[in-house]
Amino acid sequence: MTKAGFSKRWLWALLAAATAMCGCAPGQNQVYDQTPAAASVTKNHQAAAASHDGKELVIGSPGTLPAFDPFGQSKQEARLNPLEFLAYRGLLAASEEKGYTAALAAGYTVERENGKPSIVVKLREGGTWPDGSPITADDVLFTLETYARPEYYGVWRQAMGQIKGVSAYRSGQAEHISGITVDTARKAVRIALERDDMRFFSTLTAPLLCRNQLAGKTVKEIGELSQAGRLLGAGPFQPMQLSPHEWRFAANPAYCEGKPLLDAIRVRPVEPSGMAGELAGGTIDWCPVSPDMVSRLAGTADAAGTLVAKAGGGSGYHFLGFNLESGPLADLAVRRALAQAISAGRISEDVFYGYAEPALGPVSPHSFAYAPGGLPRYDRAGAAKTLAAKGFSAKNPLTLTLVYPAENGVRERLLRSLIRSWADLPVRIVTIPLPPKEFVSYIFGGKPFDLYLYGWRYPEDPGELSKLWHSREKVGELGLNASRYVNSRADQLLERGRLILPLSERKKLFAEWQRLFAADLPIVPLVEVKQPYFVSSRLHLPDEQWGTQPFRTVHNWRLD
Repeated sequence: MTKAGFSKRWLWALLAAATAMCGCAPGQNQVYDQTPAAASVTKNHQAAAASHDGKELVIGSPGTLPAFDPFGQSKQEARLNPLEFLAYRGLLAASEEKGYTAALAAGYTVERENGKPSIVVKLREGGTWPDGSPITADDVLFTLETYARPEYYGVWRQAMGQIKGVSAYRSGQAEHISGITVDTARKAVRIALERDDMRFFSTLTAPLLCRNQLAGKTVKEIGELSQAGRLLGAGPFQPMQLSPHEWRFAANPAYCEGKPLLDAIRVRPVEPSGMAGELAGGTIDWCPVSPDMVSRLAGTADAAGTLVAKAGGGSGYHFLGFNLESGPLADLAVRRALAQAISAGRISEDVFYGYAEPALGPVSPHSFAYAPGGLPRYDRAGAAKTLAAKGFSAKNPLTLTLVYPAENGVRERLLRSLIRSWADLPVRIVTIPLPPKEFVSYIFGGKPFDLYLYGWRYPEDPGELSKLWHSREKVGELGLNASRYVNSRADQLLERGRLILPLSERKKLFAEWQRLFAADLPIVPLVEVKQPYFVSSRLHLPDEQWGTQPFRTVHNWRLD
């Protein structure tokens, strides 16, 4: 969950969608679109490979290739990384602006009986697996029951317990999950839930599994197929070869949104030390890079005339957290004064080479749930006046301890820029640098501190805000509310916002929550870091507003 610096994890895992989702009112139908994928060397795969006429996209992966495991047994978060997203989709996909939209599903409705919701998912007409066999409602049943198996402990298991009958299925008292009913004729599946909770929707973004390929296989066997890139899927590209040195994907001619314009995709590691040569030689078509790397290499890329630097949306934000139970920081006026002295624009230039923007809060500004909260504006004179009125001076400075994860130069630069913001003010900062793992156990273990410097991913659904900011999430008791934030009305809004409600109603709930949160100021959002890419001048993209899932429209990418 911690997003400290720009490691491989930031470039790939944190690139996964920072999105929000929506629910439906009883009887309300919502129709959307998209798909999953993987590999089995079928006739269709062989035909796709044989038809390759040079339209191969080359993706560079800085350093080494990331982990590949769409089945999710080795993941920490229930989402596909971008390279997995090339090949896999679920019934639904996340969208920042619209919430959950359809992928393999043609649409879904939410119905209620005795106050409990059921999600009715209808599959697309004519959807097929790459081997030509139809995608059926039985595949949906098989997928959900696989993720509910007692021996499966991957990330897609997290919300399966919300389905009616899962406990009996896991204990062996039932052969199937009673809450899942299949209408083969209508290609529809009804999923009855025991709880009204939007968190279940993340399960429907998990890769759909092909029953014909996997029936009778153990969880271990499916996991091995997953990591080898051999799970059959129905997305725009299919893995043909995964090795430590190179990954190859072939276009899926059966993709439900049409055969991709590219014939193939190749992914290979690129050493940072050799990046300049790769760019000058034009051997890479698309590559994510860190802000400091793009600042060093932009001139090389421009001179070569083969690649240009672009920036996608930010996946998360850095922030300064206050311990609201710590001495002078219990005073809102003191917190506001410290916030007013911070220039997020200066931090963007000093630390992230301009590839960052002032963070506007704990919800992405691109999310349907975002609303301006009214955070303090930069006002250094006002900050100085408030601190003086509170009795702080050069002889009696406001002395605070600041704990932070000191794992790389990015975090150190961020810290130095932040401390410079308070220069010439009666503020003295005592820093406590810790290795990342020790830092996490320190701040969430309830240890004493005044300030903490941290980073967090924008929530895929705004209901996830409860993880950090609900008062019951107590540090030292497995909770993550390191700021010790308590506001009963804010708690009520978070609790209601997690229910399966119409998009418009959830938007109002989270708008009010953001106003309360900004007024109480348990943190100072600092910057949202953009994700830079080098993109070949011969690569044409239908939409450069990538957000945090750059391959959402990869089936429409083309090369000259």
